[in-house]
Amino acid sequence: MQYAHQLYDQGNYLQAGSIYQELAQAAEASGRRQHAPFLYLQAARCRMRTQQVDQGAVLAHHGLEILVNDERWEAIHRVTPQLIEDLEQYDLPDYARKIRQWYAQIEARHPKRMGNLPFAPGAVSLNLPTHCEGCGAPLRPAAPPGSPGTGGQSGAWRGS
Repeated sequence: MQYAHQLYDQGNYLQAGSIYQELAQAAEASGRRQHAPFLYLQAARCRMRTQQVDQGAVLAHHGLEILVNDERWEAIHRVTPQLIEDLEQYDLPDYARKIRQWYAQIEARHPKRMGNLPFAPGAVSLNLPTHCEGCGAPLRPAAPPGSPGTGGQSGAWRGS
């Protein structure tokens, strides 16, 4: 995983995305579903940065569905607004709209579980560390200057 993080930090999103996807699939297959959704989301992010948007959307949806199946409501609430923000920053408003609709459906299907968690894009603190102290994973890696819609600002998931 550290190698994938290094590749990501170096801007080698294609190779990093492949590694994140392999790690996600291995985690899911071996029953370590705690980490799989976030690895799928990171793989999705890499795919979208390399213009493999449809593949990225499939990976993101799969990661989110694992969270739903495992009833990890707080995690869904935490990652969905950031995913939408990233999609908008990558100039992918149609995908952002689809994720908003998906989130609304999840709220409708699970109102008692999701109802107490207000949807708040941008509510995540911007003062988080950039890397995990334990494993060195990027928590909020900076987008490369000139990334679509970022203006050089961070377009990252903010933790997992």
